[in-house]
Amino acid sequence: MAGFDLNRQALERMRRTVIEAAGQLGSIGDNFADKAPNSSIFGTVASADILAKAVNGVEQRASDEYGKAESNLKAVERAIGKVQTNIDQADLDSTPGESKK
Repeated sequence: MAGFDLNRQALERMRRTVIEAAGQLGSIGDNFADKAPNSSIFGTVASADILAKAVNGVEQRASDEYGKAESNLKAVERAIGKVQTNIDQADLDSTPGESKK
């Protein structure tokens, strides 16, 4: 079944690409700080504390969004895996003489 083999290869490439992207996005999200930076990095600006808290808010939001993207891509990878399993099972079920699961 040459057509099925081509589609299987495409699905496998897509699955690997998706899981690689998920890992990369997760790594980016992991690099954000868990706490606000020390306000002294802004010097003697009157609103240094507010700036530090704002930076922390941006970093937390970015971390959350990268985490969501990673999670969504992992769900896509699992869905592709299910499609692959279903194709394999359909192929097995339609092959004369093959044992059924």
